Amino acid sequence: MAEALFELEEILISRKESLTSEEAKLLNSWKQNAVRDFGIGATGASIATWLVTRRLNNLVRMNLTAGVGFYYGIRRFSKCVDSEIEQILSQHGTRLQTGLAEM
Repeated sequence: MAEALFELEEILISRKESLTSEEAKLLNSWKQNAVRDFGIGATGASIATWLVTRRLNNLVRMNLTAGVGFYYGIRRFSKCVDSEIEQILSQHGTRLQTGLAEM
């Protein structure tokens, strides 16, 4: 789904149409929100996994921690991108909505 937002950004830049301040803010903020959610998910899941697996070997603990952290980071990233797309589609009559609908 993130590819759709990247394509939308490229389409709008190539058209050289001016966006409203609300549209520009939404288009610029989705990347920051997605990266922040990835970091929160990965960090939280990694800490929880590290604390739960105390009895295991450190190498196994590191592998589990990295895997679980990456999984939950990607999961939160995906949910954030999906919510941004839904937010764009819920706006009526904006250039962002029409550009996303055309794809």
